[in-house]
Amino acid sequence: MLTLGSSSLCIGSSRFGVIDVADVRCDADWSEFESFGKDPETILAEMKSMIPPDAIEATRGMEERWRTLTTAMQDEAPSGARGELRVIGSGIGHADLTIIDEALLSKADHVFHCLYDRVTLAWIEKLRPDSFDLRILYDENVDRHDTYVCMAEAMLHHVRRGRKVLAVYYGHPGMFATPTHRAIRIARSEGHRASMRPGISALDHLVADVGFDPMVPGLLSYEASDLILHRRRLDPTLHTVLWQVGAVGEFQYSPAGFRNDGFDHLLDAIEAEYGTSAELVHYIAPQYVGIEPLCERTDVGALRSEDARRRIGALSTFYLPPSTVAALDAEGAASLGRPELASGGARIPYDLAAYGPGEMLALDRLKSFRAPAHYVATADSPAARFLMKLTRSPGLLEAFSQDPVGTMLQHAEPELSSRARRLLAVPNPQAFNAAIAEPPDHGPDRSPDSGHQPSAAPK
Repeated sequence: MLTLGSSSLCIGSSRFGVIDVADVRCDADWSEFESFGKDPETILAEMKSMIPPDAIEATRGMEERWRTLTTAMQDEAPSGARGELRVIGSGIGHADLTIIDEALLSKADHVFHCLYDRVTLAWIEKLRPDSFDLRILYDENVDRHDTYVCMAEAMLHHVRRGRKVLAVYYGHPGMFATPTHRAIRIARSEGHRASMRPGISALDHLVADVGFDPMVPGLLSYEASDLILHRRRLDPTLHTVLWQVGAVGEFQYSPAGFRNDGFDHLLDAIEAEYGTSAELVHYIAPQYVGIEPLCERTDVGALRSEDARRRIGALSTFYLPPSTVAALDAEGAASLGRPELASGGARIPYDLAAYGPGEMLALDRLKSFRAPAHYVATADSPAARFLMKLTRSPGLLEAFSQDPVGTMLQHAEPELSSRARRLLAVPNPQAFNAAIAEPPDHGPDRSPDSGHQPSAAPK
């Protein structure tokens, strides 16, 4: 998919792979691009001629792997052995990946991925050249739901043969990711192990880049087409996020781009609740290091212009801040023992950056600061260091989950006390907290500098 600006000119196909170039700097003059303004089919032909030889060879290799897999899916019966499916999120860009993600990629028997960050795609291709790109299943002639069913079935094939499969999805693998939920649910129903490891989503980036707390006063999150189809209720007293605003009314994969014919209906729904002058943020998360996020503030009514519309693309998200404050319910306040909260008259939005009398009083109290009696700092401990080792080693973590006592005997420091060991064998956060608080056990025959080294952790 090629996105010029944030207008959606998507080119590529399941045969030639998917090419995604997203520029979030919408103040650029897009007329400088030679292909801007051409019809999608012309651009598609030009782009196919520009694909480098290495990409053509990689595409052939990927297609051959998929042909082998799809043949096996028809011919091979499940072995009956218990397999495992792990689904992880790559985040929005390569910088969002963690050390443990790389370890999981290296350890898996088979790897599937659905990504649009080309740096991460290149990284996986180098680390796991035997991996399967799930994007190859997208086809404009295939219903999107059918594509998702095929994706899930492909991920499950090796699981049903007792193998360990890792699936990597962009962003958070549980958000806008029907295939992952389907595959996990089926795997568990068939008796296999299945889990999901969260990733950093576009919502996480949006909260950080725009700057708001979704829990105060609360958050509404809708897919744009669904908002219209079901007449979902908008609430101007809450933070509101609208997804896929560049593909309103689009229900099929389209290599030639999204027309976004339903965009005016989306604006109608927003204006009916907020009015034309309400502030809106057009947001695009940064896919690559060195690119800043797009946080373009505009009025809702201004989005009717052709210039504004062409800046809305497949990666675009809308954020609407609260425009008013919800009234407090007197009965609810009374039930919580605070009836006075509902008798303060009209409420106004709180200025988060204000230095009013209340804020100045709070800062004045800080001048005589003393730590409260309940506060206890967390110190380093053998249990904390052991849990750090688990975090960095998927192999050690798996061994610990199956045999915590034996794993601690092999890999924990001798200073880990017997009480801490007993607590760590209990899969409960409070037990772990108590274990971390346990001091080192130096014992009569043990000193802090005895030179003992625990066994190396399995990778």
